[in-house]
Amino acid sequence: MDNLPDASSALLSYIDALLVEGDAAVEPIREIGERSVDKAAEVISDADMMRLLFFKVAGVPLAIEADDIGEVIEGKEAIIQPSSGKENGVIGIFNHHGHDIHVIDTGAIILPQGHPARHDPQEVTCKPILMLAGYELALLCDEKGGIATLNRQEVLWRVQRQTRPWLAGMVKGHKHALLDIEGLIKYCGLENFATY
Repeated sequence: MDNLPDASSALLSYIDALLVEGDAAVEPIREIGERSVDKAAEVISDADMMRLLFFKVAGVPLAIEADDIGEVIEGKEAIIQPSSGKENGVIGIFNHHGHDIHVIDTGAIILPQGHPARHDPQEVTCKPILMLAGYELALLCDEKGGIATLNRQEVLWRVQRQTRPWLAGMVKGHKHALLDIEGLIKYCGLENFATY
């Protein structure tokens, strides 16, 4: 893993390139009130601003809408049991207030197979866990950052998402890949874990 910084830098460049090649494009600036079919790019009255939670996985800076996070748990507070199911990306389950929460290894979703920073399922203790609001699901990350309020125009939105439906766009000034929770859940086949 001596080349981990180089691998993370190359991955960031790759994710950035996804936004301008192939199935990605810059979304045109919309007038107030003009609707989009993409939830992440909708402009609703008084909704030009969005709150994003920043975090990192394998050195890759990521962001998620803060409203999609119900709670942040320090990994040492949760005993994660290995998952016996076949859900894509789920590495384990822990009990939280009487509910089984399925933990998604975010790195297994965003990092290509064979990337040196992919987690071994035994190496997940003491990592922050981002509980998804309204789901019996959580995202495992390596480092939790702060929350920033940004204008939606500060995000380079992906217009088409036939591939990587979990990638909503890139936060331009911060160079963070913005995750789309609904796209990530569908990609993992975890739609049945809604609301408890």
